[in-house]
Amino acid sequence: MPRLSPLLALPILLLGCASATRTYAPDGRSAHAVDCGGLWRDWGACMERAGEICGARGYDILSRDTDRNRSGGYSRSGSTGGGFAATTHTRNMLISCRGGTQQAQAS
Repeated sequence: MPRLSPLLALPILLLGCASATRTYAPDGRSAHAVDCGGLWRDWGACMERAGEICGARGYDILSRDTDRNRSGGYSRSGSTGGGFAATTHTRNMLISCRGGTQQAQAS
């Protein structure tokens, strides 16, 4: 049986799906906090997950937050030096399904 190289598996893990948590909106109605952060995901991942949760009834976007942080550091060993930098993207959306009860559970 062929084995997947750990280096090949990493991009698959980084792409992943948007996650959602059941919560409540500030006005008290049932809502879902959808997280689609990451370097290779975009708002489309949040909207796709919202569509899976609410189905054909649709949903209202109550809030959208995004942040792009750049962090870095410097490492020096002897006479050689090196540095690194990373950019993180966070995207969160609070949604409420239209009408009735939710069609699917958030995971």
